Amino acid sequence: MALSGPMVQRVKRQAATHYVLPDGAELIVGSISSTFSCEGHIYGYYADVANKCQIFHICAPSENGRKTQIFSFFCGNQTVFDQERLVCAAPGSATPCEQAPTKIHVNENFGVKTLKSPEIKLRWGASFMSCFEEMEPQLT
Repeated sequence: MALSGPMVQRVKRQAATHYVLPDGAELIVGSISSTFSCEGHIYGYYADVANKCQIFHICAPSENGRKTQIFSFFCGNQTVFDQERLVCAAPGSATPCEQAPTKIHVNENFGVKTLKSPEIKLRWGASFMSCFEEMEPQLT
């Protein structure tokens, strides 16, 4: 008995990575290397240099510091993660991928608020009185 109708072509899936990415991510990114680790990283966004910065990760350490969660994303077609601006951008306007490790200091700005008047730097969880300890003196 012959089957009539269109042939269904099956696509062989690549081996799963330990990153949680949408199905078909490898169609945009290509072969995915699963070598990135959040170990030793503070909260922030990190370009994945092993994946040509087409993938980036959010590292979210727990309050007790025992476990760090990793959330992985990939940039849109023909864009890469710019570690300096923390956005996906065209390769020509993004910080070169190989320089990403030298730009991770931008993550130190998460959780810091600067108030205009008077100049006070606050970190998440700072107590009310500790705000005054960091206040810059104002001369009148």
